[in-house]
Amino acid sequence: MENEKSIRAVLAANLRKYRKLKNLTQSQLAEYAGCSAQYIGNIECMNNWVSDVILEKIAKVLGISVYELFLEENENKHPVVVLDQIIEAKERELQQMISTDINAKLLEIKNEFKKE
Repeated sequence: MENEKSIRAVLAANLRKYRKLKNLTQSQLAEYAGCSAQYIGNIECMNNWVSDVILEKIAKVLGISVYELFLEENENKHPVVVLDQIIEAKERELQQMISTDINAKLLEIKNEFKKE
């Protein structure tokens, strides 16, 4: 239980820090990330946990990796670890784009056959 609170505290502090570095309000960040300002506020106050989908969107808006949101202030960011996190996020993003494109093409083909 203590460990979870510590993780929430690190996430809350980093979210607030990076949001302010980007000069974003909670409302602005929420709008860009596709959630509510209350949701962002609850994360920053350690009242809510955050879904992985929203966490990825928040990191993208802030221009950082998800990994960086969980680094404690005194932790050194090993470049290989950060690079691995960025690569993993980009791979997921590309896979999703490819999947979306394939599904759109399949739907287009199905609709063509229905017309004939």
